[in-house]
Amino acid sequence: MDIRAKVMFVVLLACTRIGIAEAQKESAIPVMEVSDAGAPVRITGHITAKDQLSEVLRYSFEGDVDLTNVSSEPILLMVAKIDVASKLPVSLSYSEEDDYFFESKMLRPGSSAKLQPVLGTFGEPQRSRKSFVAEPSARARIVFVQFLNGSTWGDPVAAERLLRNRRLSLKQLEILKEDYRRQGEEEFQKTLLQPTLLQPIMALQDLYHEKGDLILVLARLDEMLENARTHATPHNEPNSLR
Repeated sequence: MDIRAKVMFVVLLACTRIGIAEAQKESAIPVMEVSDAGAPVRITGHITAKDQLSEVLRYSFEGDVDLTNVSSEPILLMVAKIDVASKLPVSLSYSEEDDYFFESKMLRPGSSAKLQPVLGTFGEPQRSRKSFVAEPSARARIVFVQFLNGSTWGDPVAAERLLRNRRLSLKQLEILKEDYRRQGEEEFQKTLLQPTLLQPIMALQDLYHEKGDLILVLARLDEMLENARTHATPHNEPNSLR
């Protein structure tokens, strides 16, 4: 390779690297926990703010964040909030809401749960870029926790919707079980596939669409109901378990 060819190759390589850098810019923002004193969960990690010029939803926030139970009791439900400001022309206000009432797992003492990888994606905002100035920050706090024994920590108002959805979900799971017992698979399938925003029912729908097997769905339904009975206490059980 002659000198000119080498120079051209180096210039081309430099331009390619610059082009890649221009096509995607990102910055990592350490999480700063601002929970009230005595919070039973510790939040650690960082948020990555990304700008991908080639994407329609070019701005995104990705999390590598752990929520660790630092109490001595298993956690059945928790609500955490993260507010992110960056050099991007968008900001993020994210709420993590985890209810293990219908699951076999819980957040046990010393164990950690991770936030989902992608916390938010955004297109170009309507307002001018120049109007948005922010010092990068990611402020996280635990808002509410319900323990397996029924005791709580934090603001109960923050969990009202989750607890209401827990009661509605249990009622719908019991309706599904009764439909199968009384009217068989056809009616059960019709009830199962009705539109819903209740996460446990959506999980059953996803399982059916993925596997196409009502027997597997029924087994998972029974497991959810059994978990609900196991986790129920006089302080945290929905009305239909009383």
